[in-house]
Amino acid sequence: MYSGRPQACYELLRQVRPGRAHVSLFNTQPSCDFTDLFIWSGRVCVACSSVKGAQSDTVAFTTLPGAPDAPAAPRLLQRTKSSISLQWRSPNDNGSKITGFCLEYHEGKQSAFKEVYSGLAKQYKVMQLMPSTKYAFRLAAKNDVGMSAFSSVVSCCTASCSAAPPAPPAPPRLTEAGVTWLSLEWSAPCGSAGRDTLVYILEVEEKGLGCGFQLKHRGEEQSCTVKELKRFTSYQFRVLATDTEGTSQPSGVVEYRTLPDQPGNPGKPSLCRPAQPHKAPEDDGGSPITLYVLEINGQWDVVYSGPLRQHVCECLLEGTWYSLRVHCRSLGGQSQVSEILSVETPALPPGPCEALRTAGDATPSEIPLCWGFPIGKIKMRTSHNRIMDVPCKFQKLFQATTYVAIFNALYNTTAVYVSLQWGPLSEKCQASTAAGPPEQCRAPELTLKTSSSVLASWQVPVCNGAEVCEFRMEWGLEEGSLELLYCGPSSQYEVNDLRPATEYRCRVQAVSDVGAGLFSDVAMVTTPASVPAAVEHVEEMRAEPLDDVMPRSSATTLALRWKEPRCHGAEISSYNIDIGEELPLSVGRTSYHILENLQPETTYRIRVQAVNSIGSGPFSSVLKLRTRGLPPEPPLLECAVAGPQSLKLKWGEGPSRPQNSRGTHYCLHMQVDTDRSVCIYSGPCHTFKVQRLCEATEYQFSIQAHSEAGMGPLSTPYTFSTTRSPPPQLRAPKVEPVEWNKYAVTWETLQPMRGDPIVYNLQLLRGREVEQLYKGPATSYTWQNSTTGVSCRLRVCAGRRSQEGSELWGQCSLSTSLPATAQPREHKISSCQDPLPKRSWPLTDEPFATILLFGFVVLAVLFAVLIQYFVIERQ
Repeated sequence: MYSGRPQACYELLRQVRPGRAHVSLFNTQPSCDFTDLFIWSGRVCVACSSVKGAQSDTVAFTTLPGAPDAPAAPRLLQRTKSSISLQWRSPNDNGSKITGFCLEYHEGKQSAFKEVYSGLAKQYKVMQLMPSTKYAFRLAAKNDVGMSAFSSVVSCCTASCSAAPPAPPAPPRLTEAGVTWLSLEWSAPCGSAGRDTLVYILEVEEKGLGCGFQLKHRGEEQSCTVKELKRFTSYQFRVLATDTEGTSQPSGVVEYRTLPDQPGNPGKPSLCRPAQPHKAPEDDGGSPITLYVLEINGQWDVVYSGPLRQHVCECLLEGTWYSLRVHCRSLGGQSQVSEILSVETPALPPGPCEALRTAGDATPSEIPLCWGFPIGKIKMRTSHNRIMDVPCKFQKLFQATTYVAIFNALYNTTAVYVSLQWGPLSEKCQASTAAGPPEQCRAPELTLKTSSSVLASWQVPVCNGAEVCEFRMEWGLEEGSLELLYCGPSSQYEVNDLRPATEYRCRVQAVSDVGAGLFSDVAMVTTPASVPAAVEHVEEMRAEPLDDVMPRSSATTLALRWKEPRCHGAEISSYNIDIGEELPLSVGRTSYHILENLQPETTYRIRVQAVNSIGSGPFSSVLKLRTRGLPPEPPLLECAVAGPQSLKLKWGEGPSRPQNSRGTHYCLHMQVDTDRSVCIYSGPCHTFKVQRLCEATEYQFSIQAHSEAGMGPLSTPYTFSTTRSPPPQLRAPKVEPVEWNKYAVTWETLQPMRGDPIVYNLQLLRGREVEQLYKGPATSYTWQNSTTGVSCRLRVCAGRRSQEGSELWGQCSLSTSLPATAQPREHKISSCQDPLPKRSWPLTDEPFATILLFGFVVLAVLFAVLIQYFVIERQ
């Protein structure tokens, strides 16, 4: 038992960088140093064996920055006779940003490296170099901490003055060969010491294909393994060298062959007589098979080894199981073994068997037999030389037939039957099969009686030991949808009410007390053509017209349509339409017709009959139709109200708004040219206002009515004229004082309207009194006010004077009040002794209208409050 203090260890869980996995470090000391971290966080816990304590809080640490890592060697971008361009990548900065790169070079004559560039760029072009000269370069990075170690040295050579491609390399050499691959190597061409790095191109061609050399490898390496080749196949190879100066000539062509593969396993051995060779392997591995090895039993002793694919095994024991397998060999090696064949040698023939006996009731197609056999399970051979399993059932026999059976026995082995000896034959056994259903009937004979009836007759089949008691006949249009039509003892049946020119199918089945036989083959018959069927769906076309040129039913016509009936084998040539007259009306092959020259508002009984080359079919059912009434006459058109730019027209007797959309409708036309008129209104209303007309202009209108009976005639033209339009309202006149109580009044000027001159009427308003001051064509007037102490306003209106002398006045302008004028001084002194006149506010139109509007608003609010209190709240 251990009672000492356990040894504790410390587990530090650290995270090297944010987002990376945690790492566990174990240490027996309470301190630890790390040199490979930059920014990390950690926490510690005490662990003893498998027990861990609680973890401490996480603490973040940041190590001090260091000099950058050594950069990779610079890469050659381009070279000329006097320059070399290099490029490089930034290394790890180790926590301090890189502040520059230092590029050094030397000429290779044991000279020291010289700095050729220092800066932040990542590529540089070294200038003023010698042609065909090899230079060495190295690179270092620096930051605020210091400079990194130099990179590995890279050698570059400037271009020569007389550039030439490299010499052809030596042919490639084979170093190792495989089944699907070949390893090759080659040496550099002569004179490549002063050149840049060469790139080698390896080309390969399969011998005998004639496809030419194909690229297989390109690189600076001087060896290559060519894979995915065919086994035991010859290939030709050559190498080319290339650099910036060009590509060399190909090397000499060499030929190498891949190794053969081991063959596949042979087929499973088989036993047969006469002897036949076993199956050769499907895959010979690329080389011919040279040897087959046959092995037997569990120790797999070799019983045959040779090039043949068959062998006779001798000195075997009778009635014994043996296992056999085969494998083969070639230049590629030894194949896998084949599947194992298990075979038993035949035993000695058995002795005589006991007599056969029935083992149960026989069926119409089977007889069960059983017997006592001498040894174990046996096989039986009947007098028909058929081998069957034991216990035995004679199957697929004829119904109600007597059979005789004998048999002999042999041991149940897998030996070849031809080489075995059967035992002696048994005694004969006689047995009969049971009665069965009748045989399949022959196809029935179908005889046409009329175009709608067929007589079907058939023969009685073989009964198979039980007399036929009834027949079942199925009839139909399609073979998969036949229905039972007749069931009885008769051998014929007449089918009626058939469609003419239709193909029908029929089959028959015989039935006895044992069961029903198979249905006969399907017989087919086609009924002859006949007159067409009755026309269906005769109706009047009401919803839409037949087309753009064919009208619908009217007062003297009826538009009919129907569905074309079945033609019954002969194409329909025409239709007969009976409307109650002596002879029916004949029309061509169509599905519609217009009956013309009929009496208005008359009922007709209509029937339609189809006709083909055989004759006329039955009439359709009677359709009663009534012709429509005559179209309505046009009403009297009159002008109700005439305006300068509109005419309100009225016609007929009725409301101004439509009451029934199915009644009489009216179409109002207006003449726009001497020979053309347009419809400006169509509807059931009796009034229409024509707008956007010219003043004092005559217009011609005509009207027609249409109802369900059709469109009525167009009325004679009516002529109506628009009135003259009054002048527009003028702006308020301008009033300017001239002297005391004397004013100059001016107003705007209007142009003559369609040749009619404009006259003006200046009016003075005193309260509600209106006085005319001036009437004439002038646009100004000087007025002397003779009254004082009364508020006066002035307004003006324009009038249009026709050539006949009549005047049409427009709306008056807004009124303008008189401005104040200064009174003469002596008049003021003499009047200062008089008492001051009483000040008054005359009530003009505008204040009166404002007061009246305010009174209506107060009255409406009062009524609303009363209704709210007395009506709504008390409810």
